[in-house]
Amino acid sequence: MGSLYFFNPGCELEVANGSKNYNLQKFPKILENDLRTLPMFFAEKNDTVLINKPIENTFINTWKDRFCTCFMTVDEIKKQEKKFEKFIPWGISPRAFHLVEEMNFSDNFYKNGFENKHKKLFSRESSADFCKKFYKEFPFDEIFPKKNELPFIAKTVEEATLFFKEKFSEKALGAVFKAPFASSGRGVRIFRNNSLTDNILQWTGFVIKTQGAVECETFFDRKQDFSMHYKIEGKKIEFKGMSLFETADNGFYLSSRIGKFFDKLPLFNALNVKQLAEYQTKILEKTVYTENYSGNLGIDCMVYSQNGNLKLNPCVEINCRNSMGALAMNLEDLTEKGSKCSFHVFQKQKSAEMLSKKPQIISGKLKSGFLSLTPQENGIFAAGILAEEI
Repeated sequence: MGSLYFFNPGCELEVANGSKNYNLQKFPKILENDLRTLPMFFAEKNDTVLINKPIENTFINTWKDRFCTCFMTVDEIKKQEKKFEKFIPWGISPRAFHLVEEMNFSDNFYKNGFENKHKKLFSRESSADFCKKFYKEFPFDEIFPKKNELPFIAKTVEEATLFFKEKFSEKALGAVFKAPFASSGRGVRIFRNNSLTDNILQWTGFVIKTQGAVECETFFDRKQDFSMHYKIEGKKIEFKGMSLFETADNGFYLSSRIGKFFDKLPLFNALNVKQLAEYQTKILEKTVYTENYSGNLGIDCMVYSQNGNLKLNPCVEINCRNSMGALAMNLEDLTEKGSKCSFHVFQKQKSAEMLSKKPQIISGKLKSGFLSLTPQENGIFAAGILAEEI
């Protein structure tokens, strides 16, 4: 019977809007169209990926022996009256459930569709609450952020302004304001000087008016981003591994190292991966994520430098959905051991050099060059694996 997958990278914005008939903004709509095949790398061979336009046969034939090759539109599924075990969108949302509300699923975890209780799963207010719980349980100032460096949820422009002024009075490196609901690096403002412009104040007021709050954070001297990946099912939490990733200055995702890492944290020796997973799991068990969610979940973390010492931010934000980092961990079997491989999402016109690197595949595994994971068609974005011989 299999499961039905769907790529909706704008799920946070869909949740913030709340309408099942929400029209995607231009940027997430382009991503959804151009990268619509990516869920196949989570799927099994008898699963189906829901798409909004056909996939070229060349792409399907390339992957038919290794991954899911059943791509279907809503109309095709309805016409064939297909039944599925589960619905697994990139992220649950009112729009995603509306797309499949007339379809048949045997697993009824989300039998009532998207409910108000699920909205909290996507808000940065919930990840800020995770940080508070984490600090209360593990107040190790010498390796984690101090209490006054925890995220603050401002409900008014005045509260946000006060936080901003306090950061610079504390001689912090800066401040970061984030919309509670945002995706793909959007909805983030970084401040490295001690002035708030009228445009920033207007943006802050707009976010508070439309989303109820703005999250205020301390700016850290970032040295390495990484994410810890979990699967939640039946209120049980399973640690799946750690992935290293890179983002642009504006927060847009760029790439992840391929593979699952279970031992050492990057650059950081005061704690190992297993210990951090145990700490995070203990806190997750006390949050809305375990109570109201089933699926993949990632916690973005950061190693940063402060006063000449390396420290660890155990929760920059929580992604209560599938993620590129989790996908990258699933691609390990496609790459040759001994090659340095990374998964990339990029704009085609800015990445001609990477696209020109012909893939060298030995016994079905990529040894060097670039392997595309999205169809070769007109579009702005693409994704694939870049392998470099060590």
